[in-house]
Amino acid sequence: MRPLQHKLAAILYADVHGYSRLTGEDEEGTHRTLSAYLDAFAAAIEAHHGAVKHYAGDAVLADFSTVLDAMSCAVAVQRDLKARNDSWPEAKRVQFRIGVNLGDVIIDGTTSSATGSTLRRGSKPWPNPAASAFPALC
Repeated sequence: MRPLQHKLAAILYADVHGYSRLTGEDEEGTHRTLSAYLDAFAAAIEAHHGAVKHYAGDAVLADFSTVLDAMSCAVAVQRDLKARNDSWPEAKRVQFRIGVNLGDVIIDGTTSSATGSTLRRGSKPWPNPAASAFPALC
């Protein structure tokens, strides 16, 4: 059996705050908005030299070679989605919690898996998705 290959990576994980509530109130509208926002995420990830590794419902997992690229992407997405959400009533806004973690990952074909700790434990999304986790950068 071959030993597993590892690499150091910056991992960005994002999911929608209150997704179940939003879909319960307006399933079709939430789905349309989520699709557009995930497309925006994918474009920002690519523009910041990252790669989308996995989508799961309202969540996206991306791999970057540097923390700077992952953080720059997070800030760019945060700015873009804030502008998109500003015209919506607060209760209808699709707001993402974003976490970035630097750590060892296992390379398995086209996917990467975190080792040592889970991404949710390793990432520290800010408690208020409408607030900036990086106020000095925004």
